[in-house]
Amino acid sequence: MPIRDDLTFEYEMPVEIKQCFTKEFMTDFREKAIEVFKQNDIRQGKTPYEYEKSTYYSWWIHMEGTSGFHDAFKEICEKYDLDHVVNYYKQLPWYDADLFDSELGDLLVRYGLVELGTAEEHEISKSSMFRCDE
Repeated sequence: MPIRDDLTFEYEMPVEIKQCFTKEFMTDFREKAIEVFKQNDIRQGKTPYEYEKSTYYSWWIHMEGTSGFHDAFKEICEKYDLDHVVNYYKQLPWYDADLFDSELGDLLVRYGLVELGTAEEHEISKSSMFRCDE
């Protein structure tokens, strides 16, 4: 993740890749990601969480970079015949793949598919993420 002198990251998603992510694509991606994580909850014997109501800061920011996020992304790319996008993604070093995932999250917010939420939600969810019930 090379960093420029002005402390910004060098990686930016190429325009020709970003143009593939229409509102329709991102809507399908959002639905598929929610489905993948709900199925995972069920496999673990949990009642599925209401991910549809989650904001970017309360949940989505933590899901970027996970296998569920990637599985949903790959499946929707296949649906839209975007094998070249999957191949592009696979060749990214991990640090650029993380930034790519973050840009996908940004698109969910920009298209109005996920509410941004607040920084406080992010801090609350972060602080309780590894808490053990006693």
